[in-house]
Amino acid sequence: MRRVQNVSFDVAVTASSEKSGGAKAGIRVMSIEVGAKGDKTVSAEQVSRVSFKIPITLKPSSHEATNIAQRDREIAEDEAASRRAAEAFDGRSGYY
Repeated sequence: MRRVQNVSFDVAVTASSEKSGGAKAGIRVMSIEVGAKGDKTVSAEQVSRVSFKIPITLKPSSHEATNIAQRDREIAEDEAASRRAAEAFDGRSGYY
């Protein structure tokens, strides 16, 4: 049985619009504006957030694969021993 790990994402998407009139001069770096302008600006900004999870499984390491194989062998051996014991008990008591 493989282990499933959920990877969570939380993404924010920003949409903005700006309407202005007039003249401006300046430098814009990383959404910071430095300069002088002589206008009126109307701006709107909308932020939407989306959260979701994606289940993933990773390939087992060689050590983990060896442990899984050993566990499966032990389970099979235990089941076989239980069947043999049940068959021996049924044979002695006369139940079939």
